[in-house]
Amino acid sequence: MQFFLVLTDNLIDLKISIIIPVLNEEKFIECNLISLMNQTYSFTELIIVDDGSSDKTVNIVKKLISSNSSISLIENSEISYNDSGKKIINAFYRGYSKLSKQWDIICKFDSDLVFPENYLEKLVLKFKKNKNIGIFGGLLKIQKNNMWTIESVSNDDHVRGPIKAYSKDCYNSINGLKAVDGWDILDEFIAMYYGFEVFVDKQLYVKHLRPTGGIHVKNNSYKKGSVFYFLGYDFVLSLLACLKLSYTQRINFFYVYIGYLVPFMLLKEKYVNKQQSKFIRDYRWSKVLKIFTKFNNK
Repeated sequence: MQFFLVLTDNLIDLKISIIIPVLNEEKFIECNLISLMNQTYSFTELIIVDDGSSDKTVNIVKKLISSNSSISLIENSEISYNDSGKKIINAFYRGYSKLSKQWDIICKFDSDLVFPENYLEKLVLKFKKNKNIGIFGGLLKIQKNNMWTIESVSNDDHVRGPIKAYSKDCYNSINGLKAVDGWDILDEFIAMYYGFEVFVDKQLYVKHLRPTGGIHVKNNSYKKGSVFYFLGYDFVLSLLACLKLSYTQRINFFYVYIGYLVPFMLLKEKYVNKQQSKFIRDYRWSKVLKIFTKFNNK
């Protein structure tokens, strides 16, 4: 207890604001909020943004937050069935516009997560220890056969979209989050372009109550492939990325790669400028070469 008191006194100057977009989350939202309300290091402000829920989500939230002045709810009466990146980030910004307190770290969390009680404490410790960290997150675990195992749908150096945390300097440098599909990888590339570190704490686990496979459907394959074009990938790099994506997420490779080719042929405007595009390609190719080198050395 004495250690904890010293620790929190040392970190008290770092203020955390959290925004959680929700849509029909009656099965998960209570566990999610309780895990955040019981943290060893308290957030300064938490805003829940309802995106048109038609179930009991809003009522559950209202009951939970009635006695906590640090948590507020933004309601939206229009029913939504869209879970695209664009809509999620638009909901995030509705919450962002209502922030009433100063913050040093801003988090965009999903509502189907259960956080360990020391998650925010460890998060703050990392930002405090390494000023160069711009984006931080732990690893997500899903339940399989009554065991919690790491959800392996992306590289373990990527902070997943459900658990993003940004320093103020990083957030301002990347000009906030872009309301586009692929926002949760675009932010990391731009952060690294500006010299920030993306840090995944591989010893910090968060329970993901709804596995990613349950919300990623095949008709999103085209959209996923298009992201590679908008990030500036070349033909070969996008081919490799599409192959990996089709394997890890069990989606149709043909539709994924068509998703890349169509905006390429239509000369669509990319998310990034030429310098950022080159940085992204160079970074991705360095990762590919590292894998091949490791494989050849076996």
